[in-house]
Amino acid sequence: MFKRRVINFNAGPAALPDAVLQQAHHEFFNWQAQGVSILELGHRSDAFYQLTLHSKQLLRSIFNIPDEYDILFAPCSTRGHFAFLPLNLITGYDCLDYVETGYWSAQAIAQAQKYAEVNIVANSSASQYTTIPAQQTWQLSKNPAYLHYTDNETIDGVEFTYTPESPHAPLIADMTSSILSKPIDINKFGVVYAGAQKNLGVAGISLVIIRKDLLARSSETIPEVFNYQTISKAESLYSTPDLFAWYITTLILEWVQQQGGIDYFYQQSLLKSQLLYQLIDQDEFYQNNVDVEYRSRMNVIFTIHDQALEQQFVQEALEHEFIGIKGHKAKGGLRVSLYNAITLEQTQKFAEFMKDFKNRYG
Repeated sequence: MFKRRVINFNAGPAALPDAVLQQAHHEFFNWQAQGVSILELGHRSDAFYQLTLHSKQLLRSIFNIPDEYDILFAPCSTRGHFAFLPLNLITGYDCLDYVETGYWSAQAIAQAQKYAEVNIVANSSASQYTTIPAQQTWQLSKNPAYLHYTDNETIDGVEFTYTPESPHAPLIADMTSSILSKPIDINKFGVVYAGAQKNLGVAGISLVIIRKDLLARSSETIPEVFNYQTISKAESLYSTPDLFAWYITTLILEWVQQQGGIDYFYQQSLLKSQLLYQLIDQDEFYQNNVDVEYRSRMNVIFTIHDQALEQQFVQEALEHEFIGIKGHKAKGGLRVSLYNAITLEQTQKFAEFMKDFKNRYG
């Protein structure tokens, strides 16, 4: 359908940097002079083991992760951790605290409820997930195993602009769609986890940064492949990992450092998202109902007053070689995902398309 690479605004699997794709292409048949593709390499080979050490060193450098935290790579998606977290961390506790701010936090809650009593400390569903309840209104438990929140809701276009306080329990954050896009203080968290297919790489692998003392909470009744302590002791090699996905994540981490680190991508994310939000807010042709304070930098959602025009918008966007802008089926509307691989220039090009479309149909 297309003769060249398009501008990919998909929410995930998402756009990858051209430089990363080019390097993977160059090394595909003979990775690091091993005589085989990374897809064929043994996961217990010394060459791959060195890559795992390199990726963890990159993460420690990028996030300034102290020695008190372990870095795990798991062969699953974010959804897997919705179940793995309560299974691994409930030991010795009766309940879990969760914040519900959108589709994905609701999905995490639904899984956690299968294994423990869940206290929903705050819930913005009444506002159709257009805001984040003020933290002073949260009803925290006295002794929960942890407090969980979803840092960025890809479907609802809502993002935390601060790190919540958790005085009684470790703070757990799903950062699947915001990791590597803004600075975070790891010391404030018990666990940060993320699927790779947004800013970290490709689908098939996920990252867990966990405070080491929490590993002792895991139970022997948990299947070993889901047990964080087992994964930690085996240096994330207990079960055969997705070598290619881990490799791509390593290339992404190298690329992030080469581009200037997280501070650079944070500033770029502000410029890209503000460019689109300013255009949306000019009049009522495009609409975004999310509380301005909590609008996502990663996933700009909006609607057009006429659904037929939304369909026309998607079709014309395809003709202009923009893909992935149709909203999630659970939300509808339109969505532009601005992950790190999307450049400011690409965003400006899309903004010009939006202006032209409004001038013709507004």
